[in-house]
Amino acid sequence: MLEAEAMSQPSAGAYDPCAPGTLIDGRYELRRILGRGGAAVVFAAEHVRVRRWVAIKIPLVHPDLRELLCARLRRETAALAHVRHPAIVDIVDAGEWDDELPYLAMELLEGRSLSSLIAARGRLHPEAVVKIGCELASGLAAAHAAGVVHRDVKPDNVLITRSPAEQVHLCDFGIARLHTTLETTDQKLTASGALLGTLEYMSLEALTCSPDADHRSDIYALGVTLFECLTGVVPYDGPIGKILVRLSTGPVPSVAAIRPDVPQKLAEIITRCLQSDPANRFANMRELEDALRSCARLPSDRVDLLHANAASPIVAAGPAPATTQAAPPQARRVHPRAPYAALATLQRDRGAAIDARIEDLSEGGLLLVTRDSYAAGETLRVRFGLPISGRVLTVAAVVRWSRVARGAPVIGVEFKELPDAARSEVRKYVALMSGDKAGK
Repeated sequence: MLEAEAMSQPSAGAYDPCAPGTLIDGRYELRRILGRGGAAVVFAAEHVRVRRWVAIKIPLVHPDLRELLCARLRRETAALAHVRHPAIVDIVDAGEWDDELPYLAMELLEGRSLSSLIAARGRLHPEAVVKIGCELASGLAAAHAAGVVHRDVKPDNVLITRSPAEQVHLCDFGIARLHTTLETTDQKLTASGALLGTLEYMSLEALTCSPDADHRSDIYALGVTLFECLTGVVPYDGPIGKILVRLSTGPVPSVAAIRPDVPQKLAEIITRCLQSDPANRFANMRELEDALRSCARLPSDRVDLLHANAASPIVAAGPAPATTQAAPPQARRVHPRAPYAALATLQRDRGAAIDARIEDLSEGGLLLVTRDSYAAGETLRVRFGLPISGRVLTVAAVVRWSRVARGAPVIGVEFKELPDAARSEVRKYVALMSGDKAGK
């Protein structure tokens, strides 16, 4: 699934321009929401003629920012049209509908975001981080060669798929810089006072809007991403002023200080990526990719990114960082689970419905990242779309455990009951995601 959009609330006045069931451009029927951010909403959709499933991205409608939000999607369309690489999400179609509102159709990727993997595991195994880094560096090298700088590399924009083969994909090129067209969009965004990127992953030159900012800002952002994969935290956080001071005056935070078990060579590679002066980073992504590959100890196909019980485990040794709570002890799983990226709504007996992001799905329940805290034993009404048909289901569930990961509440809920047809669909989806093509 395509889950490039963060869970942040849309800006005031923005709203979704359509809902599940809408027919886009006479061709794509929207089935369920995969993600929603401050600029766009992403749906799983089916082409009504060829019956192909895709991910459809549509800008939010905002009375004051419509032009900018539409320009971001057109920019992403242009960027993806320039780049073809296994680690870059592939464009399928694009067009406009409903009073010139643009849409972008991309391959539908079944898997989970890197941010959710970090939230679920806390820290990743160094060999898994090397694999992720190599694939992202390779994809970004292809993008840079095509004149595209991403400018928002972060775990939220990285997807890991299980089928047809485990693969890392970089998404969301909405603020990418192109050495071709759409350059006026940068001027408009800057004029509106908007920084292009996510604070914790932005280099010093990007934060200060330096005209010298180039592809090496992506190298910095990838270094932050790999740092977070290994430690569970970002090197710098807080308000922009605090980050700027630390970037300008402080030493580069050390991976080894948090994870002594990380190989020294890998830690040194990340430290080099995080240098404030871009001249002290790697010169380009190919150079970074070569450095990462030189410290890999296992062939990449032996590193299992999505499951912790593989021969090369992802769960790292050592205590979890202070900002991440370990999951409570759990009983042996009764039902197998699979990654499932989609939105859900949670509602207590009294109170408004709250958006949540599904990370895992099984016949027994869901793993959810939420915006609110819940206590074990609470009963909720959960509304979500089924993974194959897209049919929306509302069921009662009980919270079995809760914790905090990457600053957000994470809960495990158990269904009180699940209709037989829904149970059969979930079982088939989990089987397909585990590699059982028969889906039995």
